[in-house]
Amino acid sequence: MGIDWMSLPVLAKTGAVFNNLSHFAIGAYFLEVFLSSKFELDVICGRRKFRVGQILYFYCKWILFGAFLGMLVALNVSGPVVNCQALYTWNQYGGNTSIGAASTLLMLRTVAVWNKKWAIIIPLGLISAGQWGILLHGITTVKAFYDPTTNACVVAQVDGLFLNLVYLWTMFTDLIVLILTLVGLLITPGRSQLWKLLLNDGILYFLVAFLVNTVPAVMLLINLNPVMNVMFSIPAVGISSSVACRSFVRLSEFASPVDRSNTSQPWSNANTRVTGRSNRDFGKTSTIQWARPNQTESLGGINVTRSQHVEADNIGLEAYTHSPRNIHPLHNTSGESLDQKGAFAV
Repeated sequence: MGIDWMSLPVLAKTGAVFNNLSHFAIGAYFLEVFLSSKFELDVICGRRKFRVGQILYFYCKWILFGAFLGMLVALNVSGPVVNCQALYTWNQYGGNTSIGAASTLLMLRTVAVWNKKWAIIIPLGLISAGQWGILLHGITTVKAFYDPTTNACVVAQVDGLFLNLVYLWTMFTDLIVLILTLVGLLITPGRSQLWKLLLNDGILYFLVAFLVNTVPAVMLLINLNPVMNVMFSIPAVGISSSVACRSFVRLSEFASPVDRSNTSQPWSNANTRVTGRSNRDFGKTSTIQWARPNQTESLGGINVTRSQHVEADNIGLEAYTHSPRNIHPLHNTSGESLDQKGAFAV
């Protein structure tokens, strides 16, 4: 005899499992936020330069933090003092937009690997627009109400079609991003440390994101009951956001490490940055940029400013452009690379 997944006893048991699993996943994400907050403190305290690309990182990480706070309220509410539908709408907004921000973070890095080619930007832009459209529409797909018998918010209805689209389109997006990133890296000459970092992180992110999004997608396709349909959604979005943010931080710290051994010393002037790398490290990676002051020239529409200092703070998600000497930033054998502005800076 099969299990009646819509029976009240089964719904009660699955609801209890959902409650416990959600608390565990939210607690794990809060721990991750706490452990990785050093990056935000570096930006706030001025030890790390603020860049526009970091806005997406902050949004991805902290909007989900706010959504999970709302989810804790929904899971632990006692009494009809909360508008359950409004609360779940907020939770969906934070979770869905965090998913979109995580995928967009990886897209920007892929665009940078391909040197901002329009043949890459246009299709990725269309894919991203489709993903964001589905995510924003999916905000209203979950219906919830306050149940006086259980004294809690209860999920009454889930639009399985659009929730499936959320997970399936996200998996499709991550797959395209992985393929384009791998192809872009494989056709790049040389195998620098930056190249290895981009390759390893790209594979790791895709595998983790693909696996964690597969489970809730399968549960939605099976459609056992409304609770089971969203059972693994909180762990999935928490893991996806965490991996994407960690990947962003790893690349940023590789490009511009922060020296915390002398945090009391302010920047001596606008042309000096203090990093954690020793002098013997200079010239070994593509982050090094040499030049002379007050000399600006135009190379194919890109203004190149030469100065006498060494700058290791301009990689991030910048476009990995070729220098006039055909030295690719991912393969710098001479340790010399020009400072080319106007790219994606993080």
